[in-house]
Amino acid sequence: AVTDRHPMDCYITPPCAASAFGGYLGEHFPDEWAEGDWLDPFGGPGTLLPWMLRLDAEFVPCIQTHVFELDMRWAAEQRAYVHTINRRLGRDSFAMSWQPRGKTPHIATNPPFKSTREALKRCREHAYDNGVIAGVLMRTDWWQHQKRSLLRPDRMLMLEWRPAFGWRFDTKTKQLVWSTDYAGYVWCLYEPRATGRTATDFLARPTVPKHLHVEHKRLARIAYHMGQAAQGATP
Repeated sequence: AVTDRHPMDCYITPPCAASAFGGYLGEHFPDEWAEGDWLDPFGGPGTLLPWMLRLDAEFVPCIQTHVFELDMRWAAEQRAYVHTINRRLGRDSFAMSWQPRGKTPHIATNPPFKSTREALKRCREHAYDNGVIAGVLMRTDWWQHQKRSLLRPDRMLMLEWRPAFGWRFDTKTKQLVWSTDYAGYVWCLYEPRATGRTATDFLARPTVPKHLHVEHKRLARIAYHMGQAAQGATP
């Protein structure tokens, strides 16, 4: 799904949103957070998992991370994380097995907006069928429609702030400005076993290193310009 602004609805996950989810998992699901494999099936530049798992910190979990991404133009940026990432680019994630190298990973992802329903369904099935965790970052207003409760998660972790995903062009100043999303966002978490209910919690905005904010803005600028050249995106 190519938009006028971003290829494949590519909005880079802010480091604060990734870190907040990782912190929650570290507190409530410490074994899953620190062990086993993790997969982001809609990876973009591939930063969500390293930021979520704090792979730049002194403590490095004994895990292997995997990233799928359709748009091959992210290949150069993903190489910056080659020490943590098993990459597969240029293929539709929905058509692939989510068990890379025969392993069943936990899932953490920020899927394209237009693929939200399909992504939630796949994540839900992956978690319940394999006894793993699946977390999806998405807009809260998506749930305010009929019959979507069929895909309700076991936990909804509300962000107590409006995350900034990227840049927009200001027609008045004729320049790019950093834009805070108007929508609310939530991490939807499917547990290894269905609970039959949906618990709600709130994630405060964590403090993250300044260099991650700088990196996020750099990648978001690349995504913006890739969107302007959407004609060249991988179909």
